[in-house]
Amino acid sequence: MVYFSTPAEINGAFGNMVNRYDYASHAHHPDAALALTLAQLKPGESVLDVGAGGGRFIAAAKQQVGNGFCVAVDALAGFVAQDIPFMLQQKGLAVSPNGNPSTQVHCVRANINDANFATTIPRPASAQQFDCIVAVHLFTTLPPQQRRPAYVRLRRLLKPSGRLIVNMSARFTDSTPLSSESHLPVQFRTSPYTESPGAHLVSEFRITQDADTDRVMTDRGGREAACASSHISCHAAARGKTLIGRGDDATNETTSQTTTRRQSVLLSI
Repeated sequence: MVYFSTPAEINGAFGNMVNRYDYASHAHHPDAALALTLAQLKPGESVLDVGAGGGRFIAAAKQQVGNGFCVAVDALAGFVAQDIPFMLQQKGLAVSPNGNPSTQVHCVRANINDANFATTIPRPASAQQFDCIVAVHLFTTLPPQQRRPAYVRLRRLLKPSGRLIVNMSARFTDSTPLSSESHLPVQFRTSPYTESPGAHLVSEFRITQDADTDRVMTDRGGREAACASSHISCHAAARGKTLIGRGDDATNETTSQTTTRRQSVLLSI
């Protein structure tokens, strides 16, 4: 397996994609579109995009929320300084402090693995927490032991009624990649995969006796999913596709299970 957590590892994996991230990751544009659909953003809502890459999602989100407070975060300096600003400019938006409340996006370099991650994130002045947090293609790059701490850090930045959208791509084999994809990290290639992403995502949150865990649910396959902290709904589907949970009535699309929680986790697998 290939994971990236230190600055050197992140730069080694993604550094050659600076100035061309959006083009190089075109096969994953539908993932950003799906995340936007699941987010169901409303004007004025606040949005945090962690692992923003080329800025495709945060630009589209800002266009939907208008004056809503938006932050794009990435661990790679080149994406924060070049790719995200370019995408924002293309969409008629601006990097804060330029522009005005209806066009501004705060761009921040930060690593989700850092213990002080939350202190580096600009926050909405009123609530200090976000209505929606998105981390597309982030957890799939993290070493297994770092996923749950990262998840908890994001949860603490989320409003009690907020939505958290993450995905967990399947791990790919070490088969020879297509020449057109040889520059991409292994997680982003279209080679055959061997792992069940749903099972791996669920297994990361098994801890049942922890201050940040208040409920454990079990899917039809018998796997446990620990639902972190303040009433987050987490669903695990036996066959895994898109798993969603929202507001006070969170329902798994692929099963008949329903749970009631204030926060929600939306998982695209």
